[in-house]
Amino acid sequence: MAVAAVPSNADPAVTEGKPSTELNPMFAGTLLQYVKPDPGATTWPSPADVEPYVAESVTPIEDGYRFVLRDDAVSPYGNTITSEDVRWSFDRIIANDGVGRFLLSWGGGIDLEGPIRVIDDRTFDLVVLDTNNPYSLAVLTYHHMVPLDSVEVLSHATDDDPWGAEWLSTNSASFGSYMLESITPGEELRLVPNPNWWGAAPDIDLIVVRAIPDAAGRLQLLQAGEVDFADKLTLAQFASLGGDLQAIAAKGNTTVPLVLNSSFEPFADVRVRQAISSAIDRDALVQGPMQGSAKAALYQVLSEVPQPPPPGDPATYDPDRARALLAEAGYGDGLAFTMTINPVRPGPFSEDIAVLMKAQLAEVGIDMSIEVMASSADFQTKLQEGALQAWLSSQTPGISDPQFAWLLVHHSAKAFENAHGYNNPRIDELIDLMAFTQYGPDRDAMVLEAHEILIAEVPWVPLIELVNPISLGPDVESFRMDIFRRIIPEELAKN
Repeated sequence: MAVAAVPSNADPAVTEGKPSTELNPMFAGTLLQYVKPDPGATTWPSPADVEPYVAESVTPIEDGYRFVLRDDAVSPYGNTITSEDVRWSFDRIIANDGVGRFLLSWGGGIDLEGPIRVIDDRTFDLVVLDTNNPYSLAVLTYHHMVPLDSVEVLSHATDDDPWGAEWLSTNSASFGSYMLESITPGEELRLVPNPNWWGAAPDIDLIVVRAIPDAAGRLQLLQAGEVDFADKLTLAQFASLGGDLQAIAAKGNTTVPLVLNSSFEPFADVRVRQAISSAIDRDALVQGPMQGSAKAALYQVLSEVPQPPPPGDPATYDPDRARALLAEAGYGDGLAFTMTINPVRPGPFSEDIAVLMKAQLAEVGIDMSIEVMASSADFQTKLQEGALQAWLSSQTPGISDPQFAWLLVHHSAKAFENAHGYNNPRIDELIDLMAFTQYGPDRDAMVLEAHEILIAEVPWVPLIELVNPISLGPDVESFRMDIFRRIIPEELAKN
């Protein structure tokens, strides 16, 4: 496998961005996993669609969930998983104060003071502060939550390193199907099957994952038959794959919007935001800059996210409506603004999208200047300062649910990415209510009401949804990634 980057640390408590979140799950055996989508499924599994993996069963109890562990889940070191392994692993997650702790508390509402209550060697309770939280089980699918073989890890711990961080930086100790044979930090991972794996024996005896930073180099290796998988090819490279090579445009989980800062006076007027949305031909963006490797984005949340069918009129191309709305808002003689783009987020196609959008907006009397800001750090700083009028962005929510997506970007007080200054008290209220409402008719009604408001108010302008391009050699019979681009090893040859 040729990928853009490989992590330098294998410890599940250490996160180095996408290299960690996409590759480290290959040697993690989580308590739960997402249900495999049925063939032809058009949406990703929801947080309610999880099933036991290293756990044997999970059932609701008054203050959380009771888990029973498999009695045949054995680590590569010959130790059968126990409830004490889980308790120690969760204590380690909390002590390390990283992404795992954040997900436990902020996402899952799990009690950080005493998350695991041991009943016996195979039975434990997960203690949840509010059992109406719909995400408490879904967060356990993340590799940050992997239960570790505490007996093996502690054999490598020291007084200065009580959690075995140094050993885990280059070794794995989970109960999954694969283990880490070796890691050359930042350069290569080698995975081999767990010799004590309890499931069907994996067909692949060795997985080598190499960092090839240049996309052209990854493509060349794939074409030469030296690798079986090349990740993150450019759109042009992906579109050019031919012969025996396999180009699979799988479901994606990223939306690319045009974000309009409401502190810039014209964008405070909902009619201006509606006009800009109506002036953009999304199909032209898909067929032009994206070369067909995307789909039009019509709503304020990714279409692959499980949800009741959104109501109302979506974001459709209607330049006459755009002109009428601009005139009604007092901008019949024209409007000018600057859109800032960064090549990293949403991607190297940003400038091509910007150029086509500039031409489309000009047709309705809008003069959009394009500012390219090469530094991601500078771009982020300007965002936080509120100094940008408009920008291209991307959203890849870590949980496949409308509430989680909207919480990240449209909540006036809690959103991490609400640099556009959107503020609607009813949207805030609905987002907060959904966070503590289990799936069912009541929650669906909240989602539909939020959709109606967001469709009408256009807090940002949805443009395109990215597909997940998978580039494979001719001998790969099957391959599967989940919503987070995590590769599922035992499915590589059995999907």
